Amino acid sequence: MKAVYITDLHEEIAKELIKRLRRNPQSAMMSYGELCKLVGNKINPRNIANYIGDLSVWCHKIGAPMI
Repeated sequence: MKAVYITDLHEEIAKELIKRLRRNPQSAMMSYGELCKLVGNKINPRNIANYIGDLSVWCHKIGAPMI
């Protein structure tokens, strides 16, 4: 498994995902494009999956639920 380093952008993405989940767990899904807009378009929607994958690996490593 590769080493995962969590950057400020990873944290912003995680915060937006958690906010959405807290508001309405039954309707927490969103598009990559919408998520990118929520973090100020700092990343292209085609690349955000890599960040989400990193977050999932990190969550797994610390024993938290994966994204």
